[in-house]
Amino acid sequence: MGRLLVGFAVGTVTGVAPVFGAEIAKTHERAKITAANQMMVAWGFFVALWTGVGEGKWNNSNQWRLGFAIQGVPAIILGIGVLFISESPRWLCLKGRHEEAKKCFRNYHYDGSNDTWIDTEFTIIQVNIEEERKAQGRLTWMDLMKTPAFRKRLFVGAFVWAAAMLSGISFVQYYQTAIYATLQFDQNEQLLVSGLYGTVAPVACLASLFFVDRVGRKKILITSSALLSVCYMIITILAAVYPARPGFPTNVAAQRGLIACIFAVSANYSALLGPMTWIIPPEVFTTELRAKANALVQILFILTNALCALVFAFAYPETKGKSLEEIDEIFGDVKVFHGGNAKLANDEEATVETLEIQGQARHSDKSKARRGGIGGQHLRYPKMHLKVWGQLLAACLTLAQASEFTPLNSHHIARPGLQCHCYDNPASNHDQSSSASSPLAGGMPFRVMFMGASITRGYMSTGNLGFRKFIRDKFVSSGNAVNLVGSQRVGDFKDNELEAYSGNRIDQIHKHATRIVPETLPNIFVVHVGSNDCLQDWDIDNFGMRMKDLVDYLLVASTNATVVMSTLLVNNAPDTESCVLDANSQIRDIASILENEGKPIVLAEMHCCQGLRGRPQPVDLSPDGTHPVDKGYQKMAEIFWTTILDADNKGFFRRPEDNGIPADGDAEKDKKKSNMNVHST
Repeated sequence: MGRLLVGFAVGTVTGVAPVFGAEIAKTHERAKITAANQMMVAWGFFVALWTGVGEGKWNNSNQWRLGFAIQGVPAIILGIGVLFISESPRWLCLKGRHEEAKKCFRNYHYDGSNDTWIDTEFTIIQVNIEEERKAQGRLTWMDLMKTPAFRKRLFVGAFVWAAAMLSGISFVQYYQTAIYATLQFDQNEQLLVSGLYGTVAPVACLASLFFVDRVGRKKILITSSALLSVCYMIITILAAVYPARPGFPTNVAAQRGLIACIFAVSANYSALLGPMTWIIPPEVFTTELRAKANALVQILFILTNALCALVFAFAYPETKGKSLEEIDEIFGDVKVFHGGNAKLANDEEATVETLEIQGQARHSDKSKARRGGIGGQHLRYPKMHLKVWGQLLAACLTLAQASEFTPLNSHHIARPGLQCHCYDNPASNHDQSSSASSPLAGGMPFRVMFMGASITRGYMSTGNLGFRKFIRDKFVSSGNAVNLVGSQRVGDFKDNELEAYSGNRIDQIHKHATRIVPETLPNIFVVHVGSNDCLQDWDIDNFGMRMKDLVDYLLVASTNATVVMSTLLVNNAPDTESCVLDANSQIRDIASILENEGKPIVLAEMHCCQGLRGRPQPVDLSPDGTHPVDKGYQKMAEIFWTTILDADNKGFFRRPEDNGIPADGDAEKDKKKSNMNVHST
């Protein structure tokens, strides 16, 4: 009975703790906080193993009683401590208790001087949760299975736990002493090595806290899987070449190498794969489904072996006693003539289709995304009956067939072969006139923030004018007052403020935005960012999500704003260009999602492979292959201006909030210069 209650309690805490940690953590600290669950598990094993070392020579009933008693100490501390912590602000918002939620949010994050950040961040959380509720309604357990999006989330959350189970760590954990026994270690040596093994995990977990928020989740998972494979391969080779047999001398060096690999398995799992099992599941679910889904993930983790049994029982064919030709017939792609010696393939069912897939795999075209098409290539697939394999996949995942998944970042599947040929299309009808005959939005003033990195700064252009000076002049010639705002000044013209940092990625620009946007409250954001994500090859799988997070923040932080998004320019480096095509595909999908949500955003198509007129070509780039020359910047400016006119035609623009910033940027800078001259005399 006691073990039953302990199991129930551990299961409950295991499901709730990572969800709670993820919900109260800041974005840049979330991985570190949720990974602490793995660290505490590692410390638990540390205590258990060294307790076993200490009790190893006991020969009385106190041996097992002490182990159970020690488990009670942290349980008591947790039981008392949980009474004094604040509830999850996101859960309170979900229940409509907003005032209490804000108080709890402040309790977790207030440092004495970040009132603005507290208000802005809480507003974002509140708005997003409210939008989730409106879009999704009241969600139940069955909703996890009803839609492809939720099934995909559940698959991502569950498979990382299944990967942990299949990594072999449980086998190593529970049978390490038996392995040491085969190496002719006596009992004391076995216990000592087990204790040292238990020390590796918490140390590795501590080390992971220093990089888990800096490295992409996928990179960690791929690295961990690859290193685990290498370790197990070495263990297998050493055990086969230098077997430990009673009565025969042993190879001490091989023994030490095998033990080192076992320790490396523990270090790898504890620093890489293990923390991901706590980090990823709470991240991928919406607020209302997070607790339910995480609990289901834990259940699926425990039932992994049972699921394997179901797969073997219902999805695997019986091949015993059958010829190879008869086995072919089981899979349905060939017919076997039992009356003769020849096997004849059915021409109608074994035909090969030639599929031509042009351009990039897009979410809007699910069939292309599933094929992983490569522009300009012919892919040949046998037309096979996939019933058996479909059953196998469905039984393994118990979620949905992979053909129904439409994840936001599925483009990376085809990324290594993405190709695109730039060309101008003089007959294109996708472009609008780049001139305005009357003031925009009835003559309202515009407060514009240009956001991005070195391209936004106008690097490699004459006077660092880039595309900003042209756009500003267009506002003025249309009869609108305009003020460019930001924390920096770049370019040989008077009103030259912007928010752009050379070498910065989307996440870094987002961080800068949280500081400057609440102060300036622009009503237009012109955003060209993401080139450095590709140049640094930084978590491209989640490029679109980072872009959406940035745009969502801008629209919440400055409620009267319109966002002019942009795809990335062509790049002359093939590897970078492949990444650019991937990123642009995600940007277009994000723009489509935001437009469908009714958000005031427009997309400026900058890449030349879409067949639109006037896009910067490879010849419009500087020798570095990334930054435009003056001609390229001029083309960018005209594209941005056309897109701004499109936003005006859609009625998106609203007056900037009155926060004391003048309408005319040139006059403001003249006044600042005059004041500086007065103070200097």
